[in-house]
Amino acid sequence: MKKKIFIFFLLLSLFPTITLASIDPYCANEVSQSFVKKIYNQKIKNIDVKVENYRRWTRNSLNILIGNFRWIPEKYKKRFNANIKVKFENDSTCNFKARIRHNGDQKDHIALKDNSIIQSIDVHLKTGNINGITKFKLLRPNTRGNYKDEIILTELLRKFNYLSPRTAYVDVKINEVKSKMLF
Repeated sequence: MKKKIFIFFLLLSLFPTITLASIDPYCANEVSQSFVKKIYNQKIKNIDVKVENYRRWTRNSLNILIGNFRWIPEKYKKRFNANIKVKFENDSTCNFKARIRHNGDQKDHIALKDNSIIQSIDVHLKTGNINGITKFKLLRPNTRGNYKDEIILTELLRKFNYLSPRTAYVDVKINEVKSKMLF
């Protein structure tokens, strides 16, 4: 019994050192302290996502669109390598390596507009972070009802010290297809 308690406290004492490991710098292309201060708490102007294997990504998206199902099967939620370029309001830019996938369980997260596919995506940054965020979603605005209500509600909850995600309405370009999305 004493051995189990000792092991438990040993593991517990090691846990904070694991969680306090430093996170990657903001940008893969810029790591200086002055640059970090320059973009800290800056609003995102736009996000540009380029999928490395464009053909497989498009084929996967088309299979979701034309599939005869309401709930999107897990086989269409594969992760793809991507390069993400974030431009902030002060015209600073950051480049990130990421893994992205289609987001959402139903087909309201994907649509065909003007011969282009617009879809919600789930992003995991492999390098860097955006104001401490390494995993986020870019959602089509109509998947959450009125996007303005979503933004107001999350900001209101944050003002009252409730745990709430940081939400913004940003311009997004996924493989040269422009749209506005919830970040």
